[in-house]
Amino acid sequence: MTTVSEKCRIDAAKELWPVFWGLVGTKAALLWDELVKAYSEPHRAYHNLVHLQQMLHAIHPYKQVLQDWEGVLLALFYHDVVYDPAASDNEAQSAKWACERLDKLVPPTTLNLCEALILATATHQHHNEETFNLFIGADLAILGSTCPEYLHYAQAIRREYARYPDKHYRDSRMTVLHRFLDRDRIFYAESFFCRYEAIARKNLSQEWAYWKTKSDAIHYKRQFLHNSRLNL
Repeated sequence: MTTVSEKCRIDAAKELWPVFWGLVGTKAALLWDELVKAYSEPHRAYHNLVHLQQMLHAIHPYKQVLQDWEGVLLALFYHDVVYDPAASDNEAQSAKWACERLDKLVPPTTLNLCEALILATATHQHHNEETFNLFIGADLAILGSTCPEYLHYAQAIRREYARYPDKHYRDSRMTVLHRFLDRDRIFYAESFFCRYEAIARKNLSQEWAYWKTKSDAIHYKRQFLHNSRLNL
């Protein structure tokens, strides 16, 4: 029986394949099979084909104002093609992968934009060109989703880091959440800011408070046990 998550991935692949096919010509099938294999790795609970589909839905309304729609789409398809939760250079490796596969298949300016957009997702910082702000905004759109959708996302990210114990994950996750909350803006494209900013801050704050509560509970338990030993 096909599970709900499997059906979502199948539906995403059906929607994404025709889009990708129109970008790279005769080698599309070979490259697509390679992408599907990468995005279907068993540890990818969130960074999979469904994420690409959601990102496409978020950025498609801005097709007419983007610098190079083909370059944006290629960056979308390749921006998480390399994803190892234990690595710190996933974006650089993904950009390298894209450049190696797409060289000679697309115009140099399109490939250069693709590479630059992928690298921009490493920090999700403000850029002088609106195409970049829209692209990284689409990548972060999940942060401004409904509470159930955000909870599903947060749980999926935890599964991707399942190799790490709760304390290690909690401390690292709280650092990431605080880094976003400490920004003046999470979304730099004005349209994304108006649509997602307030909800994203609420979601991130609630998740941070959840991990903080768990941290406080552990601290209280340790303190209680310490005091109990002193009273023996």
